Amino acid sequence: MIVDEPGLGGLTLLVVVRSRVRARCWMAEVWAEGAVVVVAQTIERARELMSSMRFTAVLVEDRLVDGSGHAHLLDNCLDTGTIAIALTDRYDADSVRSATLGGAVLLDIRTLRASHVVAAIQGSALRQSGVREIRPSVDAEAKSLNDMMDDILNAGRSA
Repeated sequence: MIVDEPGLGGLTLLVVVRSRVRARCWMAEVWAEGAVVVVAQTIERARELMSSMRFTAVLVEDRLVDGSGHAHLLDNCLDTGTIAIALTDRYDADSVRSATLGGAVLLDIRTLRASHVVAAIQGSALRQSGVREIRPSVDAEAKSLNDMMDDILNAGRSA
């Protein structure tokens, strides 16, 4: 995967969400950026899809997973080199810890934009390749992964 190009063209994303309606807006934006988007509404369906297809990243709504289901998905991601992104709107310590278990990137599902997905994928790919410092995306709207995490944690503290 090329990580220094802006946009999502050529990437295949598995999106695991409880409600397509809730995710429709940002999924349309991600699709418009050129990504192939496959949607699953259960963890079981996501596992089936992951066993038969290769994905660049898996975006999972944290309300769908319990500890073991999430661990299994993350193991699949680690084994295949797939980037794991947890989508959340909860910021209590337990939710954040379980969502980021095993190295998943945490993004706020309420304010999610295609540029956030781009930055998360680029940052994760750079981290997997051993790069320590993550630079902001070429896209002016995107932030570095570290800035995004700070924003998410600060928003959770102030809520």
